This record gives sequence, C-alpha cells and structure tokens, in this order.
Amino acid sequence: MNTASSKYITKLPSFAIAGAAKSGTTSLSRHLAGHPEIYLPAQEMNYFAFARHAPDYSVAHSKLLNTFDRYQSFYRFPYNKVPRITGEKSVSYLYRPWVNHVIKNIKAIHPLGKFLKIILILRQPVDRMYSQYIFNTRNNEQLPFNQAIKAWPQRKAQSWVPAYDYIGASYYAEAVKAYLESFSYVKVVLFDDLKSNPQEMLKEIYRFLAITSDFIPQRLGESFNFSGLPNNSMMGKIYNQHWIRKIIRPLKNTLPNDIIEKIALSMKSKAVCKPELDIETRSELTELFREDIRKLEKIINRDLSHWLT
Repeated sequence: MNTASSKYITKLPSFAIAGAAKSGTTSLSRHLAGHPEIYLPAQEMNYFAFARHAPDYSVAHSKLLNTFDRYQSFYRFPYNKVPRITGEKSVSYLYRPWVNHVIKNIKAIHPLGKFLKIILILRQPVDRMYSQYIFNTRNNEQLPFNQAIKAWPQRKAQSWVPAYDYIGASYYAEAVKAYLESFSYVKVVLFDDLKSNPQEMLKEIYRFLAITSDFIPQRLGESFNFSGLPNNSMMGKIYNQHWIRKIIRPLKNTLPNDIIEKIALSMKSKAVCKPELDIETRSELTELFREDIRKLEKIINRDLSHWLT
C-alpha cells in the first residue's frame, strides 16, 4: 500500500465515499476529515470514473484527474506526517451508467482492489434531485425545475455533464447492489441518519474504518454545502453577483481556512433561501422511484417507507 520515495511516502485511500450527490457527502467528508486518524482531500477525486477514459464534455473540467500519478499526488506525505488512513470522496462513482466502469477501474488500478472500503450515503430521490437542481442554478441551469428534469436527453446529446441528469442520478438500487456484490466492505447510510443522529452515524463509520470511534467533530451537525437561491435581501443581491467570493478572497492570506469558511457560510445563509417543492409535484415524482426504492429496501435491509410519503 505504501510506496517510498527519497522524502515522502504515498498512502493511497483505504476508503471512498462514493455518493450520492447532494446527499450529505460534503458534510460527511468534512466530519471524517476532522478525525485525527484520517486524511481526506477537500476536492472530489473522480479519478476512477475517468481513468483510461477521455471525457468529451462541453463543460470544461480543469481539475479532472485523468492520470494515476495525478491521483497519487494527493496522497504523498512526509515520513513523519503519514496519517493512519486516507480516503476520498467522489459522487460520480454512484452514477448508475458509470458504476460498472468505476468498479472495473478500482479493481484494476487500486492496490486494494475489492478490499477498498466503500461508503454510500443516500437521500430520498426527489429531495436529492431538487437539491441538485437548486445547486445547479448557480452554474448553467436556467430552465424551470419541471422542464430541467426532462431536458437530459437533449443535454446528453450536447455532452452536458451528468450532474444535470436529475432523474437518472436518483436511481440507487442497481448501483448499490453492484458495490455490495463487488467489494468486501460496503457501508450504506442515509441522509436521514446524518440529520437525525450524526454522532451515532459517525461512530458506525469510525468502527467500519477500524479507527477510534469516540471522536466528535467540532462542527457536528453543520451543513457545509447547502443549496439555495438568492433572496431579496441586500446580501442576496450581492451573492447573486458573485461578490461574496470577491469579499472573501483577500482574507485568505490573513485568516485560517476554517474561520474564512465560517464567514462565507454565514454570509451565504443570509443571502439564500430554498423554495419548497410543492407537495403534488414531489408526490408525482416519487412515484417514478417507487419500484427502485422497494428494491433498495431489500438490498440494504432498511425500511424506506418514509421516502414514499
């Protein structure tokens, strides 16, 4: 697992948070990264989704890791600062059309192969896709929600990234089953667990990772990647013009990163609101996933009836 150079040791991930997008993956990864025995990069790797495969998306991917050397570069440590375990977060790994490709790449490239520990965090499908839609409105999404969820066939033909496949990315059963059948260690948790009892959920994951289980993150319960639309306040108008980044940027050289993040999140919380999805639309869309949810229940042996209400 460890490979040495003259001054550094490379310690590749022993676990991967593999999605789903907008299901609490950022908060979960931040909490795990705070554990003294874990190193987990802030950015998504997505390497095994694109390894040996050149993407041709119309949206640029300046941070795409498409070589194993680039991937390893995030896991090189001085001899005296090697963490006990390392991990990664890549929500693209649970995207159903890509799962078999991802699994094949992990087994072929990663030294641990089928013994890489996989963590999946899942959210009620419609809530997940609506949150993804709200998040995307800060980027390229300009259509109303009811039109955006139907636009994927045309967007796929135009080489849009799958982050805009709102419906397709909310089917879990087949992907989860593939991971359970392909890896020796798979832990499935729910967004509901993260919200209702994050400390107990983290204890379960710590045990799964075989590290100290009584550690409590300092910012337990906080959301780190919440979505929203600019509100009508002055702060909302500033946020809509992307000025918050301009305000925060000069502070990076003078304040610790966690302080800057708290300031940014505080400003964002005052600048955005998340409009509720109307009950009728949510109910109609939930029916699309009824069969998949029932299959998932059996696969993970958990009651998901609350996802159907």
